[in-house]
Amino acid sequence: MKNEISKVIGGRIREKRLEAKLTQEKLAEKIDIGAKYLSDIETGRSNISIKKLFKIAEALNENPEYFISGRNIENKELESLFSRLSSKNQKNIIEIMRILIKND
Repeated sequence: MKNEISKVIGGRIREKRLEAKLTQEKLAEKIDIGAKYLSDIETGRSNISIKKLFKIAEALNENPEYFISGRNIENKELESLFSRLSSKNQKNIIEIMRILIKND
């Protein structure tokens, strides 16, 4: 299980690195680690510390939570969207969320 989590996190790091058009060498240089270590993180062969995860997230301009959960919508954005809804629609959204949670 531990290795699977490392692979998932590493895969997300790789995906975002490629989206940013960075080589492993360039990203490793930005966060002050070796390219081999970054390669090991991306493939799940090495575990990543929280400190390094935050450094990578900053270098890739991403929320650190994304690498763990796969979610990239921040709470502030959800709050902003929700606050723009009418009171009736807010109640509808809450009810829909309750149904989704119940059926999950």
